[in-house]
Amino acid sequence: MHPHMPIPTLAMVSPHLAFYDNFLTEVECSLLIWLAKDKMQHSRVMDNTSGQYVASTGRTSSGMSFKIGENELIEHIEHRLSMATGYPIENGEGLQVLRYEVGQEYKPHYDYFNPKGIGIDKQLANNRVCTVLMYLNTPDDGGETTFPDAKLVVLPKQGNAVRFTYDTPTQDTLTLHGSAAVRQGVKWVATKWIRRGAYR
Repeated sequence: MHPHMPIPTLAMVSPHLAFYDNFLTEVECSLLIWLAKDKMQHSRVMDNTSGQYVASTGRTSSGMSFKIGENELIEHIEHRLSMATGYPIENGEGLQVLRYEVGQEYKPHYDYFNPKGIGIDKQLANNRVCTVLMYLNTPDDGGETTFPDAKLVVLPKQGNAVRFTYDTPTQDTLTLHGSAAVRQGVKWVATKWIRRGAYR
């Protein structure tokens, strides 16, 4: 386990991104996959009109979420995420593990909730402000994280992580991002979404 503050290997101002090498150990990556693999369900997205989670053709992965502090491994990772982002653990949604198989993708999207949404007042009152993506394996081909507005592509490599923040829920943050289709093999990634205030 990492006892020290995670140090970015590279940081950007616009978009506000930071990259980490070896944010997770190989053992932590393997354990997360092992704990998640039998609980995977088709990924959903929140509908801006109804506020309900629904299936989407733009998001074809499968996934599951851990509860906050569900076990010692999750506690260690949440503590590290809190140090890396500067937000307290209670602001985070449950750590989510996603699996992308060949051809599966997540088309470019924003992680914050759109202020023009009708059925999501409760979400807007405590909107998302930060995302951390942690790569649990290195796919054989494809599965890049793309930031189209920033003309940036992040290659998925086991243990590495990318953090991006969006203090305002606007396109100016340049945080439009997606997961390119996996072309060969499988991609496992863990996602942490962080809210402005305590989530629970």
